[in-house]
This record gives sequence, structure tokens and C-alpha cells, in this order.
Amino acid sequence: MKILILGLDGLEYKLVKRWKLNVFKQKTFGIHDVSYFKNIFTPIIWASFLIGRNVEKEGFTVQYLHEKPLPPILRPLYRLRLKIMKRKLGVRKILSKLNIIPKEPMPCNLPLSLLKETFLEEAKEKGYSVYAVEVPGYNERTNEKWRVEHKNYIFRPLQDRINFAEAVFKEVQKRVNLGLRAIGRYDLVFIYLPIPDLLCHIFHPARGIKTKIRLYSYHKRLEKIIIPLLNLAYQNNYLTLIISDHGIKIDVNDHSEYGFWSLNIVTKWSPHKITDFKKKILEWLTNDTDYVTAQ
Repeated sequence: MKILILGLDGLEYKLVKRWKLNVFKQKTFGIHDVSYFKNIFTPIIWASFLIGRNVEKEGFTVQYLHEKPLPPILRPLYRLRLKIMKRKLGVRKILSKLNIIPKEPMPCNLPLSLLKETFLEEAKEKGYSVYAVEVPGYNERTNEKWRVEHKNYIFRPLQDRINFAEAVFKEVQKRVNLGLRAIGRYDLVFIYLPIPDLLCHIFHPARGIKTKIRLYSYHKRLEKIIIPLLNLAYQNNYLTLIISDHGIKIDVNDHSEYGFWSLNIVTKWSPHKITDFKKKILEWLTNDTDYVTAQ
């Protein structure tokens, strides 16, 4: 069975229902729990999705990711600073200017010991062809840059925020185009998009009706962008999973403790946690039963 996974960062279940975003719903949809994570942080949740376990318990934590760019000699000092105070001191900017740490944000990918346990690598070991675009924890290259950069726009003037959104959509279209070329050629295709999360933070619905309308329009625009990818997958009889790592709390600018999922099949199976998917994805991949129906 061929599979398309479309990872939409921060897609909120309540907004999908309230705004009748039916493209995302497919035939079966619901929520999965991420409340058990210490930090509801994008790379950690996607990495846990990939290996089917909470990676925080494997040492892949926010602290690990923050320490990673630092030279080994400075890491104990960083840990000491965390114990003494939570406030940032701006030391990383100085280290970056001195070329002691990289100027560009480092990708948040799993160490090799855990990378080989992802369902993407296990699928390759079983002989399936795999195509993955910027999957956090696996092969991301530029996602962390977007995650860091969007924070500079949360309180910027409207036009600046719009310009940032346009840059994000350009990147999204690029990734979708890669997916369009991969459908039909690969057994397992995983395309990750960094929205709507980035846009939810800078156009949060709690900031007023005009902002809410703009955020709604961006969700509808995202639907239009992914329709050709979904249709091509349906035409090629791919089982299609749309999944988010978490949602967005509508009343405050923070992540919700559940994520969204949908499938283009009718199934009695329902995930409880995001870590439930790995086993099922590998099961679907090795199942030749023709039960995928185009929308």
C-alpha cells in the first residue's frame, strides 16, 4: 500500500470544524493526545511520531537541542545558567558574531541512534522507496530558521507580517511541488509544511476580528495549495494521512495539547497518542488490500 503523509504544523481541530475546512477532514478525522510531553515543541513531537515513543525520554529534549550548537566546553555553563536563572542573557548572539557557534539556526534532527528507528528508515530497510521533505527530527534543513524568524514578526506592523506570510507560502508551494513530483514514484511520501502554526502565532484569532479573518483566509489558501497534491495521491490510490503535531489555543497564543489527524479511508482504528501512528503506518505500508478510495 502506497502512503502519503502530509504534516501540517499546528493545524487546530476546533478551527477545522468551526471554519468547515473540509479538505483537511477527508473521510475519517479526529484528535490525538500530546499532553504528556514536557514541552509541546515541534521537533520533539514530530520525532516522537517518527519513532513511536516519547523522544524526551530518550534524551531528545529542548535542552539537548539548545545545547547542540554549543562547543562541549560551554555546555556545563549553559546548564548552570538554567539552574540559576531562566532569563536569556543574549550570549548566543555574541558567540554567533564571534563564529563560535553557527550563525544560522541548526536543524533539529534526531541523532543517528534514534534516526534508524524512524518508520521512514524502517520502511527503507524493508525495501520500500521513501521520499521525505523537510521532516522535523528526520531531514529538516530550514525549518528551524522559520521557527526562529517568525518570533520577530508577532508584534510587527501588519504589512511586515503579511510579507512574512507570503515568504512562508512561497516555501510551502515549493514543498508541495516536490510532493507532486514524488507521487507515483515512491511508496511512502512525507511532506511537512510549517503552517498553519507560524501564521497562527503572528495572526492569532484572539487579536481581533480582522486578524481572525486573515487567519481564516490563510487556512483556505492552504487548502487550495494542497488540493492538487491530495487529488494526485487519491488518483494513484495512496492511503493519505493528514496530521498535525498540535493545535493552537484560540484564547491564548499557545499550543493546544492535542493534534489533528485525518485519513482518506473509513476505518475503525483510532489513535490515542501521536506515538500510536508508527506501528499502523508500517502495517498499512505492508498491506496490499485495495481499500483506498479517491475523494
